Order: sequence, then structure tokens, then C-alpha cells
Amino acid sequence: SKFIEETNLPQRAHLAHIMGAPASLGRQCFAEFFGTMYLVATIIGSGMMGAALSSDAAVALLGNTLATWGILYVLIAALGPVSGAHFNPVVTLAFFLRGDATWRQLLTYWPLQFGGGIVGAYVAHAMFMHRNGEFDGKDRDTDGEFFAEIVATVGLLGTIFGFIAAKADVAMGVGLFITAGYWFTSSTSFANPAVTIARSFTDTFASISPKSFRAYLCGQLVGLVVALPTFEWLFFERTLAQALATLARRGPGAPPGGFFSGLVLAAKTRDGSAATSPTTPSSCSEAKEADVVGYAVARDGDNTSGGSSSAASVKVVVLRGDHAA
Repeated sequence: SKFIEETNLPQRAHLAHIMGAPASLGRQCFAEFFGTMYLVATIIGSGMMGAALSSDAAVALLGNTLATWGILYVLIAALGPVSGAHFNPVVTLAFFLRGDATWRQLLTYWPLQFGGGIVGAYVAHAMFMHRNGEFDGKDRDTDGEFFAEIVATVGLLGTIFGFIAAKADVAMGVGLFITAGYWFTSSTSFANPAVTIARSFTDTFASISPKSFRAYLCGQLVGLVVALPTFEWLFFERTLAQALATLARRGPGAPPGGFFSGLVLAAKTRDGSAATSPTTPSSCSEAKEADVVGYAVARDGDNTSGGSSSAASVKVVVLRGDHAA
């Protein structure tokens, strides 16, 4: 938070919580795997419990809803400072396009989110001694459910960015929105590709048939494309052109160079000295000494300074062309 104040970036005031800068990439990745696993285990497990205790589908859905709200709040509050608590490839992609996540985080978070979700399905089955390998889930491939996933994804991202802009409790906001989404959307508000895929690994109450993937995943992608520029304009005072440019990772918050750029590194070193850093975007991956844990964006004229933790210090390196600031 000291770094964010001194770099004078109020719209990035969420960075320390969302990106969890003091944590190593390994810890961030484990947090994403662990959190997605628990999220899916809770969704599937609570659905199985609800169906076992009541023949009334509404009662089972209510139990499923409350359990999901509870676990979302706990996981986001606990793991947000470590990895940002995305547990959702759409959320990770949104932060990447805004310039709040690196290529390295994007490409490591995604497989761990999908993998964690699948493991979560098996964890739920193990607890209830339910046979694995059944992919006979519910058909959810209507046009209404496709549209519902657009609505749900737009609402989820709006909640996240709105609460960040307002410096409100994101964990509570996300939990409340998904709770509402269970009941006001015909799709029960998946809004998450990793959860969508993972729920095809069960044939229980919370299941989805693989043939429904197209409707849900396409709806989630469309929701992202609609939501990101909308909320950049609404909450972060971008012009319409700047907001639309975010979709190509060329908005004001993104590092110079657009979608394939990697100009700002937050490198952590054991002795507090600056990590060896490349001088061009294409050579960022050559920073062998750096343990990249995320990045922020500093504008020309800003003063950057590092924060510290009990384990290590954080050095922020901003690369512009052939010189470092």
C-alpha cells in the first residue's frame, strides 16, 4: 500500500490485495489451485447434501447457495492477499487486460484453476462416496442460459471492479452477487469457465453436461468483452476509446506496448537489491534473478519505492525502451 500511495495511482489502490505482491509466484499458484478446489468441492458437495436431505429442489438449491456464499467470502478474504483470489480464468484475463497481471501469472493461473476445479469435484465425490467418471450431467444449453451467463459474468466483473473502485469488501460483494445470481439467472450464475468444466465431472445436483459447454463458455466470454470496457469507463473514468482499448491490453493502466508487452516487473530479491532486469519487452523472461510476483504501472514523473515484508523486500522495476526507471 505504501508503494501505491507514493506512485499516485488511486485506481490501483487495490493492487496489494488483488495481486498479493509479497507472495512468490509459487505461493500465488498454490493459492489459486487450493481456492478453486475448495470452491468446486463446496458447490458440488453442498448440492449433494441438499439433494440427500430434501426432495424439494428449491430447498436443495437454497442450501447450495448459502454454502457457496460462505466459501467465497472465506476464500477471497483469506487468499486475496496471496494471489488475488481469482479462482476464475475470466477474472484473471480481465486483470491481465487491465495491466494488473503478468503473462506469467495468466499462463500459470489458468491451468491451476481448471485443475483445481476438477480435483475439487473428486474431493466432493470422495466425501460422499460417490462414483467418479460419470459425465451424465444436466443439459443447460438453452439460449436463455447462454444469455444468463452473459448477464452473470457482466454482473460478477461489475461487482469486483465496482467494489475495488469504492475500496469496499470485495469478498462480501462477490459472495452476495453469486448468492443472488443462483436465484435470478436461469443458469444459476456459473460465470466461471473453471467451475463450468469441473462441474461436468459430476452427475449430481450441481452438474452440467459437456454438451452445454458452448453455451456457458461463450456466454462468459461475451460477458467479459461487454463488462471490461463498460466498467473501465464507469468506475475508472476512462474515455470510451481508452475503455475499449483495454480489450487489446492498450488501456491507460496497461504497460506500454499492448497485448504482448511486459514492461513492468515487481521483482523480489532476498537481499533487497534490485534484480537483474532486461531492457526490452522481448527479453523480460531473461531476468533470471527475478522472482516475478506481479506488476503495477507507474507513469512518467511518478516516484516508485519498494515495500518490505519480514521475509524479503520488494523492488519495482519499470522498463521503458532501453532504460530502466
